[in-house]
Amino acid sequence: MVRVQAFLMVCVVAACVGFSDVRGADGAPADLFLKESPAKASEVGDLKKTAKEGDEVVLRGQIGGQVKDNINSSRATFMVADMKLVPCNKIPGDTCKTPWDFCCVPVNEKAANIAIIQVVDAKGKLLKVPLKGANGLDNLSVVVVKGKVAKADATNLIINATGIFVEPAGK
Repeated sequence: MVRVQAFLMVCVVAACVGFSDVRGADGAPADLFLKESPAKASEVGDLKKTAKEGDEVVLRGQIGGQVKDNINSSRATFMVADMKLVPCNKIPGDTCKTPWDFCCVPVNEKAANIAIIQVVDAKGKLLKVPLKGANGLDNLSVVVVKGKVAKADATNLIINATGIFVEPAGK
């Protein structure tokens, strides 16, 4: 009986460890999350002004931009905002319950400093994989993304990510 209980405990621990390592990223490319940050990252707002479709880029930003679905719950896509945008929780005395929506930032400034990051397959189709929780990815996480510009126009910057580095909290 003791052996069976010990075996079951090992199975439960192994299952939990395995689940937390890939939580939210089952089906994503194995090398999507990077162990080191890519060098020479641009800020979102600067890149949005100069990027052209097909450019290979590296950008750094914080996940956010709206109240819900900054990190899509069923697709490998998320919004990233320029680091110069201040979330409400960084404003003394502000008690906003959704600081990642940057509601304290003027709408035109917010629009000029947000990009969409997506992960696509070899055919260019968006992966049906939720990324929230993978490698600590969450609202207001700071990320460095390496990828290729899929769309760049007056209002949109969309990057097809080939690598994502999630900075440790507090860095």
